[in-house]
Amino acid sequence: MPKSDRVYITPPTNTPISQNHPVDAPSRRRFLTNAAAVAAGGAVMALATIQPAPASPLDPANASPALRAAAIALDDAHSRLKEARAAFDAADRLPEEWRRLNPKPTGSRAIKRWNRRERENRHSLTMGLWRAVIGAEDDFREAQMAVAMVAARDMDELALKACMSGVYDTVHLYCGRASPIGFSVAFDLISLTTAVAS
Repeated sequence: MPKSDRVYITPPTNTPISQNHPVDAPSRRRFLTNAAAVAAGGAVMALATIQPAPASPLDPANASPALRAAAIALDDAHSRLKEARAAFDAADRLPEEWRRLNPKPTGSRAIKRWNRRERENRHSLTMGLWRAVIGAEDDFREAQMAVAMVAARDMDELALKACMSGVYDTVHLYCGRASPIGFSVAFDLISLTTAVAS
């Protein structure tokens, strides 16, 4: 059998890529290169309008009294939320213990009675604590909104709010999660940069 001197699956090495697959690499590479250049140029232009902050660490003591008070209230609300969740989680394990001590019967009437007793037991153990968790979540969301409503006066306060967004906007809530502090940071950034530009 004669030996092949060429592989026909791969294109010849002296042919440009665009001749084989015109939609492929060069146009994608060109697009990505242009997009990266535009993004970098836009970032440089945006950063050029922002006055540099003094080279000092973030100090909450330099924040406005309204922002400091809102941050302290948010931290307290977060602590209360963690305590309420811990109490609920501990109580939520108790019905499992009740089920272990009271095995499910096999008769249909006995099963109905067992189900009713199990629901009553679970309700008596967890419902009040569940309401406490929901109340703590409501307080936490109100505290988040209070921080979000304080407009940053300068880049230091904006950085402080951004840090609070990174910590508190990521907290998991049973009723869904929004990022009010993060949104306010974006709006404050726009207002600070437009004030500098004008």
